[in-house]
Order: sequence, then structure tokens, then C-alpha cells
Amino acid sequence: MKSLHRILFALFLAVSAISGCTDPIEEIPAKISLNKTLMSSLPVGSQQQLEAVVKPEGTDITVVWESDDEAVASVDADGIVTGVSVGTAVITASAGDASAECKVTVVALKPTAISLSPAKLQMKPGDTRELAVAFTPAEAVAEDLVWETSDASVAAVKDGVVTAAGEGEATITVKCNGGNLAAVCRVNVAEDYVPVYVKAMQLTPAEMSLQTGEKKTIEVTYLPADAEEVTDLVWETSDADIAKVENGVVEAVKAGNAVITAKCMGGNVTATCRVQVSDKQEPGPGEDGLLAVAINAAGGKTDIQVGMELQLEFTCTPSTVVPSSVIWSVDGDTYASIDSNGLLKGKYAEKDSASGDWKSVVVTVKADGKEASLVVRVIPRQADEIRVDVPENNRLKVGSGWTFNPVIYPEGLGFSVIAICNPYSVLEGVCYTQPATPGRYSYTFTLSGHENLVDEYNVKTYVDIDVEPYWVETVVLPSTYEMEAGSTAMIIPEFTSDVEGHQPSYKDLAWSSSDNEVATVNEKTGEITALKAGSVEITATTSHEWSVPSGTAHKSATCVVTVKEPALALNIGDYYYSDGTWSSELDESKTVIGIVFSKANAVSSDSHLAADYPGCTHGLVISTEEYLTACAAGRSWSWADLGQWCSDNGYGQYYDLDKPVGYSNTEGFEAANAAAVQSYGYTIDFTMFNSSSVLKSHRDSVASPSSASCWYIPSYKEMAMLYENVTLVNERLEAVGGDVVSVKRAFYDDISYQYWCSTFDLSNKVIRAFSMLNGDWHGSKTEGTQLGCRIVLAF
Repeated sequence: MKSLHRILFALFLAVSAISGCTDPIEEIPAKISLNKTLMSSLPVGSQQQLEAVVKPEGTDITVVWESDDEAVASVDADGIVTGVSVGTAVITASAGDASAECKVTVVALKPTAISLSPAKLQMKPGDTRELAVAFTPAEAVAEDLVWETSDASVAAVKDGVVTAAGEGEATITVKCNGGNLAAVCRVNVAEDYVPVYVKAMQLTPAEMSLQTGEKKTIEVTYLPADAEEVTDLVWETSDADIAKVENGVVEAVKAGNAVITAKCMGGNVTATCRVQVSDKQEPGPGEDGLLAVAINAAGGKTDIQVGMELQLEFTCTPSTVVPSSVIWSVDGDTYASIDSNGLLKGKYAEKDSASGDWKSVVVTVKADGKEASLVVRVIPRQADEIRVDVPENNRLKVGSGWTFNPVIYPEGLGFSVIAICNPYSVLEGVCYTQPATPGRYSYTFTLSGHENLVDEYNVKTYVDIDVEPYWVETVVLPSTYEMEAGSTAMIIPEFTSDVEGHQPSYKDLAWSSSDNEVATVNEKTGEITALKAGSVEITATTSHEWSVPSGTAHKSATCVVTVKEPALALNIGDYYYSDGTWSSELDESKTVIGIVFSKANAVSSDSHLAADYPGCTHGLVISTEEYLTACAAGRSWSWADLGQWCSDNGYGQYYDLDKPVGYSNTEGFEAANAAAVQSYGYTIDFTMFNSSSVLKSHRDSVASPSSASCWYIPSYKEMAMLYENVTLVNERLEAVGGDVVSVKRAFYDDISYQYWCSTFDLSNKVIRAFSMLNGDWHGSKTEGTQLGCRIVLAF
């Protein structure tokens, strides 16, 4: 509605005319102009001051202000224009017949900040939740909302509705103002998630006293503290004529009492605040009224960031005074603007060329003729936080790379992030790290130098990463290992780690032996030295501090090492002499002097002699398979059977073994020699033997052992081998101190080669040896035979 004011100047002229002045007075027409003829972007809820200048100066005319559309923009008697809704209006200032206009375009108030409620969500796969968007200031409007998710496989979003897809973590982001403002909601999706709901809430204060027209905000605290974020909070008043409430802000209307109630969880959880409203106190009679006014910034801040808001308040002295008129202003709206409630908004930051600091604005409040001012520095928008990606449980394996991907919120500020890593280096860009040794690494993320960065507003994010090695899961050694006494060997261990496809980072082992007399082992290198025959356990145990997790027992493995006496590899004519213990599979160990001869690539060992080499023919070996088989079957042979067998198998014609060969049976010798020549190409010169005692193998000369099932006289081939090696035997025996005379007697004068066998299998258990028993040489196969000397011959 148009406000009409009388024009005093016109009244003065009328009175003068009635008084009958005869001298005509020339009327000077009034002119009026405005400091602005165009307001191109006045945000809804914002105010700007229009100033009218009436000329000639001194003209006492009241300026009348009016708006052609108060639903779009209104104007008060002081020319303060307020944006009401989006649109265009014309503000007219009139002084008499003169007038001036200002075209005002009211635009939607852009938000300076955006938030999401709730800021955190716990969900199960398949759940949906709607996020609420709030702007600062509350009346701001954003038409370019953009929704994003960091991982659609975990949580998807459409128009603010979040749908949980699969287990994991995701971040929902909403952006506006061309992406310059953003807010996030962190979503955790778990199949076994059990929500924690609000069970109670508290209002602070629980009671308040207000004067009419006064406003105060109630703070809400939900219990338990880790409960799901509330999205259905409702405010109610018991009497809106006394006190109103909106979003927790209580406004006193008239004197009286009212109860403000907050409800959530479908109305099942409530809390109340009692409000007492009294009439506004005016200065009483005799009081001077308002003496002084002061400005206070919320939080004591004297800086404002571009795009941000700072609530300014004023205090009166005395405090009981409530000014009837309060006007806020700022010295120029290039850098900041302020509304009628003292809400300061940063618009533009610029450095002062002289001081190098950011320029400031002066905010002034006028209240009933008193005024106060506050200098506020306007700085560029600073970062609120730095967010980084971290590995699961803040743990990495040695040598594994990690990219932190720091993101500055709000985005689009142009700042860069730098990470200072203790104890190593400085990371930039995506901040990639790849620690090479285990330990705890501390990273400090901060903003690097930038022309718009204000040091006291720099933000930091701290992250600790525990770098672990690939732990030893198992140590593997062969279960058994064989060595020869006097040799050395290295057993190569194998490892598995706690991560498939990787080897442990630290394979240090400590080695030990269960018997250092049998074999020793180098504690560090694992080299084994075999000392003597026997069995020993070699154990390898992890020893590095990073081999296994702290508090976990070290891993170990054991190998049973069998140490054997070395096998003898002899060339023709070589011999081996040992004054020690000899043993075989059948004979008990006896301390003897042993002599081993080799004529044709024989191989023998102390413990088994040549029993493991059946392909090597030795003296006094039953070399006919059929005969061995027959003996193994337990067949008992008579002398006649044996003679017939010898004849049948090329060992000479049948001759009567009941009579000692050589006593008078020259034909027997000749037949035997002929058979040997025919069968083997050997010619035996029996004249070398004492004809009276050659082949003294008759039953009455040496008794048959009780366990024998047969007797056996050596074949002509074997006799020939013995005969041909007599010289070699004598030489070797003489070299080691043997009794050559007795040896010659054994071969020339008293050869009584006897061989007996029991009924068990002989095929792999034949001891190929001669033994001296009671002055006679025997091919020994009997357990417990007392050996005075053993000669092993290889032919």
C-alpha cells in the first residue's frame, strides 16, 4: 500500500497565500534522484538501502517510498528494500511532484553451504533410505543438485534415495552451485548390521524465559550417542499464541506460558522445554534509554570466508533496553553483504597491495541513535577437511603400494595436498606410498602453498599405517636325508607365507642338531657336517623378529639325517684297511682287521660289504640261481645229489665225493680241470697244491654245523680265481703285516673251503667273504661266527 505524507513546503505556501501577501513568491520545483536505478540481483530475504537526494537542498519535503509489487520486493519509509520472492518490481521514491525509480530483480538466494541428513548410514543389502538436503541460509534454493556414489555395487543413489546393494562402504555425495558446494553421507552396508535406535532425547535448555518478539534456539541431544541419525524430528507448541517453534527456534509472541515438545521415532520418543513469555520491557520513566551498543561475532571470529556466513549480534547497555530500530550495514557490498538480522555473507576476497593481507569490511549496527562497528576480514573459501583412502584396518604388506587419493572438501578450491611421511619422504599428487620395510608409518596430509591459502585455516589429516612383512606360515624340510661320514651338505628349506603367491619377507633360520657327535650344523648357514654313523635330528627355526607376528610362536621343521660309513669305490688292485668294527646283516659286530681287495670294479662298504651288489661275483658265492632257489626251498642235499648237480651244471663229471678228492683220485682232478677249461677257459695247475691235502673237503675232516642243510664245495671257476689271486693276496697281507706263511698254507697246503646255508632266502643275504675259524678258512654265512680275519675278494 502506498504511503502518503504531507508536503510541508506546500502547506507553507498555502498559508502564505491566505495571509494575503501581495508579493508573488516564485515556487522552485523539487527534484529527486536515487543512488541506484537498478538492483539486478537482490537475493530473496536480502536487503539493500536506497538513498534519495532531494534538491534544492534544504527543501523540507518528506520522501514517499512505494513498491509496485510488494510480493516481490518491499520498501520501508527509510528506503530499505527487501527481496520477498523471485521476480521484478519497481521501487518509486516521490518528493512532491518529483519521483525517481529503481528496478529491482529479486533472485533466488543461492546457498553458501549444503548438508545431508543423516551424514552416516548403516544399512543391510536391499534397504532404502532417503537423504534430506539442507541449505545455508535456510531460504536458499539450488536447482542444480547432482547425486553421486563412490561405489554403486555397495550403495546406489537416485534423487536422494539410497539403495543398499552389497556389503562394503560407499560415499554418497550431493553437489550444487556448479559443483562448488558439496555434502556427503558415508554408507556402511553389512548383512549382519543391527541398527541402534534412539531411546531418549534431551532438550537444552529445558526451561527458558523470553520477552515478546525474542527468539531462542533449543539444542537436541539423542541417546544413546551411537544411535541411528534421526530424520523424523517434529516440533510442537502447546500454545502458538504465546510461543511459536520452527526447527527448534522458539519465538515469543505474547506473555504467558507454553510447552515446546520435540518428538521422534514416530512420536515414541519425546522431550519438552517450558517457556515463560513476558512483555517486552521499554525504558521506564526517568531512564536515559539506550546508552551504548556493541557488536559480537559468533565464536569471536573476525574473518569471513567467501560464500560463508557469520552471524553478528549486538548487545545493549543497559541490557534491559530493547531498541525500537536496528539497522545493519556494511561499507560497500563488493566484499560482503549483511541482512537485517546481522547475518554477514562473504562475497569476494582481494588482497591489499600495500599490506599484502586480505581486505576487510566495516560492519555497522545502528540502534536508536547509537552505533557500533566491527572490522571483518574477507578471505577466500578455505578447506573444511581432507579425506583420504586408507587400506583395510590401516595395514599394508611390505612392498605393496597404496594410493591415498586425497580429496579436499569442499571441492574446487584449487588447493593441492601434500603428505609428510615419517620416517621417509614427502608425497604429492595422489600421494602414493610403497614402504620397503615393516613398521608404523605416520602420514600428515595438509594443504600446500597456494595464493588463496590462509595459514591459520590450513587443515590437517593424520593417518597411521602399520606395514607388515609377509609372515612365515610354514617351514618345510625333507623328512629324511642320508649322508656319508666325513661329508658336508646343505638342506634347502622351503617356505610358505600367510599370503598365497608370495614368499615370506624374512627367511632367517636358526639351525640346531640333536647329537653333535653324529653331525653338527652351522647355526646360521645350516651347513651339516656328518661325523660318524648314526641318526640325528636337524631342526630349523625362524629367528627374525619379523618372521612371525608379535606374540606368535616361531615356526620350525625337523629333518632326520642318517649318517652312514662311506661306500668304497675301489679300482683294480686297490685295497682298504680298517682296524675297526665290521658288521653285516647277519653277523654281530666284531672288532677285526679287515682287508678289502678289488680285482674287477667291485664296490663294497663296511656295513653291508658287497651284499647290495649281487651282480658282482666274489669268491665262494653260490652263483647258480637254481641252486639258491633249491636251498631257499629247504631241500636237503646228499653228497651224491651234490655231485650229480655239479656234473649236470658243468662243474665236472660225477665223481665219488665219499672219498676225499686228491688223496688218490687223480682222475677226479683231471676231470675237474677239463671241466673248468671247457666251461670257463681256466686251467688249474693242481701240481701247485700238496697232493696229499688238496681240497681236503670230506665229512670226517670238519664237522657239519648243526644248522646246515647242505654242504657246498667251491666251483672250479672260483678255485681258479682264488688261485690266480694268491700272489695279490699275499702282497696285500704282507703290506699290512699279515702272516704270509699262514696265508700260503691256507691256499696251498690247507685249503678247506666249506660253505653251508640254512633254509632261509639267500638271494640278497650272501656274505661274500672268507673267514678264518679254528685255523681253517670258511666262507661264512652263519650268525655269530667268530671272525679272526676277514678278506673280501672281488673278481
